[in-house]
Amino acid sequence: MGDIVQATASGSGTPPLQFAWDFGDGGTLVYGGQAAHVYTAPGSYRVTLTVYDASGHTARDAEQVTVSARVPPLMPTLVMVSDAIANQPVEFLALTFAVDDRALSYDWTFSDGQAAIGSQAAVIFPTAGVYRASVVVTDDAGETAVAEVVFEVADPGS
Repeated sequence: MGDIVQATASGSGTPPLQFAWDFGDGGTLVYGGQAAHVYTAPGSYRVTLTVYDASGHTARDAEQVTVSARVPPLMPTLVMVSDAIANQPVEFLALTFAVDDRALSYDWTFSDGQAAIGSQAAVIFPTAGVYRASVVVTDDAGETAVAEVVFEVADPGS
């Protein structure tokens, strides 16, 4: 849903050929050998192509297409699994899931320029201070959810 559907047709017959597409959602017909359409609602649609030639012959073909709603992953919850102490690994965990059971990827960035991938990340911060961690969770349809946390890294002796 929301993606552009591209359709291409060719045929044989007495030229010129004319093509008319009905994408099955109540929209207007689209004319031409190539057509683009955007479905605005999930559902099952019957796409019909009608071809007309100069001799008055008509051919028709149809296919059923299913359009799914794109649901982004749920907003991740970021958990610091360990204490944030300078020169020691600080472990993070992103908790989320895809409502539609799509595969997820995790991309972490940290305000000091470090990065990590995966649902868990372990990073060493060389100095005490305030830092930011953010994770972008992307499903295999390209839908994303983002979470961010600001935290303080302490000196080892504090």
